[in-house]
Amino acid sequence: MKIKVVNQRLYLEPPETAEGTREYLRAEFSFSEEWDGMTKTAFFRGADGENHPKLLKDNVCTVPAEALAVPGRVGVSVSGTLGETVITTDIKSFTVPATLSGGTPSDPEPTVWQQILDKVDETKQIAQSVREDAEAGKFAATAEMVERAVSTYMTGLSPEMHRNIFRGECLGESITAEQLATIRDGSFKDLYVGDYWEKDGVKYRIADINYWKNVGYPEQVQKPHILIVPDTTLGSGQMNANNSTAGGYRNSSMKAARLVQIANSLPDTFKNILISHRMFSDGSWGNTSVDIMNEVMVHGTYICTDNNNRQTSDTQQLALFRLAPELKAIGVNYWLRNVAGSQTYTLISQYGDASSDMATSTYGIRPVFAIG
Repeated sequence: MKIKVVNQRLYLEPPETAEGTREYLRAEFSFSEEWDGMTKTAFFRGADGENHPKLLKDNVCTVPAEALAVPGRVGVSVSGTLGETVITTDIKSFTVPATLSGGTPSDPEPTVWQQILDKVDETKQIAQSVREDAEAGKFAATAEMVERAVSTYMTGLSPEMHRNIFRGECLGESITAEQLATIRDGSFKDLYVGDYWEKDGVKYRIADINYWKNVGYPEQVQKPHILIVPDTTLGSGQMNANNSTAGGYRNSSMKAARLVQIANSLPDTFKNILISHRMFSDGSWGNTSVDIMNEVMVHGTYICTDNNNRQTSDTQQLALFRLAPELKAIGVNYWLRNVAGSQTYTLISQYGDASSDMATSTYGIRPVFAIG
């Protein structure tokens, strides 16, 4: 708080403080020239009537905790001495309001999401402990029985929560009938973001759940589905054979020809259950099933996209990159479908940054598609 002393009058700027404050409230004084060279002492009279002196150093002191120990009015005055000369001031006061204090603080209540994370972590720890006991023969339960029990607990989560948990578990080489059934009934039992099928050395990873539901014109996707993005590129190509973005991605050779080849190269386990949907791109709606991602799906926002080419039906960042952003960068350049300029399209560089380059450049193709 600021206190001005002129001759023997004290002018106080009331502080905002409270009962029980300790070693926090500072009193900063400024004095008129009559006080030059004096040894100055501030006096603080608490609401209990007791005086508490404090020697000033460089015209500053901390208000004694004793003066702020109880609520009420606190008085302030100053005296200065130099040889036989003594100067005093009048008293000014300020209010110390009551506060609530005391007791033993409890831990803050965790958020619902944190409770879920803690429960999942606790379950993993318990499962590991039980698994070790089972393997050591301490009771008649196999490791498979333990895994089944953990899976039963995890499936108690709502379908929506499955897109908010990154698990990263291998689901096999191809989609089983049971896995497909749990996608189609909308429960997504034992399927989580980051889980993957591995075929011919490529990990096809779950990138989101029901991402396109209720999206499209004139028809909307209603079937439960999962989006898949491979961890690597599935080939490479140019966006256009000529250095132009005229007509946008919708009319590019990438869209018309190269992506058809990429779609045909997918493992049969995916090709047979692809979901077609309506996508808005370059000013109009069109049908698509296997495509390349846009900047929003990867980054959650536009970075290099031209301002005139931002309307899209893919309006959210994929859960995969929200939960595990390190999976955006895969060590090679790969195309995104947004127009950046009259001759350039957007891409993710091998270093993980948002970038753009000429339409005739040859870069990786990392597709996104839905199954269900």
